[in-house]
Amino acid sequence: VSEDQIINLLTAEEISKTLCSAPVRPRVLLLGVGQSLLLGGLSRLDYVRGKDRPPVWATVFASHQLPINIVETVGVEEFMQTTALSHLIAVPQGGAKRMSEFPKLAASLEDIEVKGINRHVGVVDIVLSSAGWVMITAGREQEAAFVAYTPGGRGIAVRPPFLPYAAKLRGKRIGGTPTFKNNLFFLDDVLHEY
Repeated sequence: VSEDQIINLLTAEEISKTLCSAPVRPRVLLLGVGQSLLLGGLSRLDYVRGKDRPPVWATVFASHQLPINIVETVGVEEFMQTTALSHLIAVPQGGAKRMSEFPKLAASLEDIEVKGINRHVGVVDIVLSSAGWVMITAGREQEAAFVAYTPGGRGIAVRPPFLPYAAKLRGKRIGGTPTFKNNLFFLDDVLHEY
């Protein structure tokens, strides 16, 4: 295991929730300035600078067993402390003792700055170690800056989008939430019907 990965920090049960056992379905969410995207308790992505309107699209590629939470950045620490033992985090799990032993989330060394192409093409993938990655899609010339966090700051990387048009696979927006439905046609849906 590479020292940039977080797999060696996880228990067998946590690994089974973190690594994908089925094809990944991209999950698309809206992210505004001053908000943080939490991927379980394994990673965090803060939107620290940019225009408040329109929000960026954050397309998450990770195990469907890792919950995604959008929280105001100023309340992230409180959220993590009050929900660390609940289903809203999922990984790590195991009570207060486990949480005290698990490495704290540490930030990337530099802000991740992006400039949008258009609302149909991803700008960048932000890799969050073994937890997955988030593709950012922003409007034309829209500038945005992010800070990524993983346990001990491990495995944070930036790369060109692996699937630059994946945000187009979103369904309709779920009213009153920053989330889009993930119910478009996928091959495994057809296979389960037969």
